[in-house]
Order: sequence, then structure tokens, then C-alpha cells
Amino acid sequence: MLKYRQEIVEDVVPLIEGYQYEHPETRWILVQAEPGAPSFLEGFFDDEASARDAYHHLGEFAGIELPLFALEVLEDCDWKEAYKFHLKVWTYGSLAWIPIWEKGDVALMATITAKVYLDSGMAFGTGSHETTRLCAQALVDLTQAGEAKPSGRVVDAGCGSGVLALSARALGFQDVRGFDNDPEAVRISRENAKINQSVDSIDFTVDDLETGLTSRCADILLANIETPVLKTFHTELLEAVSPGGTLILSGILVRDGQGVQAVFETGAASLWDGVSHSEVKAMGEWCRVVLQRP
Repeated sequence: MLKYRQEIVEDVVPLIEGYQYEHPETRWILVQAEPGAPSFLEGFFDDEASARDAYHHLGEFAGIELPLFALEVLEDCDWKEAYKFHLKVWTYGSLAWIPIWEKGDVALMATITAKVYLDSGMAFGTGSHETTRLCAQALVDLTQAGEAKPSGRVVDAGCGSGVLALSARALGFQDVRGFDNDPEAVRISRENAKINQSVDSIDFTVDDLETGLTSRCADILLANIETPVLKTFHTELLEAVSPGGTLILSGILVRDGQGVQAVFETGAASLWDGVSHSEVKAMGEWCRVVLQRP
């Protein structure tokens, strides 16, 4: 196993994260020990040829010149530990997200009543990224406040590795589906669903925002997608929310949060006859926008 590791300047981080959104199967990971600490780009590969191909593809997509290419050889045991290092247990409210290899070994608080097990390899959307956490936390908040009923329909648009759809199912929602335009993301979502034996089957399909939202109104619609895509498809997303439902958006940098909120509020003024609630909440460099339909 070969490893690439290089410190990345902060201006490049959003570009790499954009690549991760578009390629959830990527073997690239962004690592930051804590807010304000340096960011590192890491990649793990089977051979030098695949490493160099991935390296050039990332640079071309982001339109950047990456630092000089250097690889470190890892023993199998080193790779396994490095992989596990980047996926940790995290909790919020009544829900815990747990790496499958820690099942049965992790001690949880008595307030945890729902669990999601994950083993999504190198896929983006393991639940550790701020955008995923922001959406998942909004979902938990709605549930615990009694503003969302288990009988309601939840749709995870751009499901990535299925974390949000699995979270909704674990929280008790009966009608849950997810879709992504990347077949590899859908495959990973289905694999994650298989390791959650207490979670009934979720319908994961290969669709884009046009085909995936057609005639499928949701009581809760989650869209953790890049800002330009959210803006482009704001009408389709708004139209897919049922009366009294909630739209949860993320994949949004803090600097773009109010702009996204304004676009959706303007659209909701005509499509929804306004909004009953609208908020922006930040976590690190990222934020979510939540709008509730009257």
C-alpha cells in the first residue's frame, strides 16, 4: 500500500472538497487535527500508477497545480490502522454514528437510542465532514422537537455514502429513500445499509436532481450538495417539499450561506407562498440552510 501526504494551503481546501463531492469513491482524504490547524491531503493507493492517475485527475478537476508528488510505502497493518484513524465514533442527541469495527466495543451514553454503523472505505460522506454533521444534526433536532413525524417521507438527494438516509431510518422514519448521480456512491450506500441489520431496506437509486425528485414530495428533503448545484436546481428542490415540510441544505461555505438562503427564500415566496422558518447555521468553514414550508 502506498500513501501520499502533503500539507495544503487553505485556499485549495474548498477546491479539493468540491472534488470529493463529485467523486465520493475517491481515495483522497482531507485531514485537519482541529479548527485552525494546517490541512493535509492524504491518499492511499495499491500501486504507483493508480496513485499518479488519481493525483493528476484531482489537479485537473480543481484547476490547481498540486505539490510535488512523493509516496510512502505502508505495510498492510499500517494501512488498516490509517484507514480506521479517519473514521471515529460521533454522537448528537439520541443518535450515534459508529465505525463497524467498533461495534460492541464502544461505550455510549444512556441517551443514545439510535445507531448507524459505517464502513464506507475512502468515500466522502462518512459522517465526519461538517456538511454531513450539519444535516444530520438538523434531522435529529427536528425529530426530538416533535416537528417531524416518523410517518413522514424523507429523501436524501445526493446521498453520497448514505449516512443521512440511514440516520433518518435509525431515528424511526419509515419511508426513506436516497439517490445520487454516481453509481459508485449508490453502491456504497447499499453496502452501508447491509451492515445496519436493525435498519429496514432503504431505496437507493441512481438519479440526478431532475429524475430523482420527479413526483416525489418529501416531508424532509436533505440536499448536501455543492452551492452552484443547489442554486441551479433551487426550483426543483423547493417543489419537492410537501406543505408543512422542511428543506435542509448543506455543502455550502459560510461565505455563501446568506446568498443561498436568499435564493431559496425568493423562490419560496412564489412556490411556497413564503417560509414559516428560515435559518443559517455554521460549523467551521461550512454551513447549512434550513427552510420550513408553511
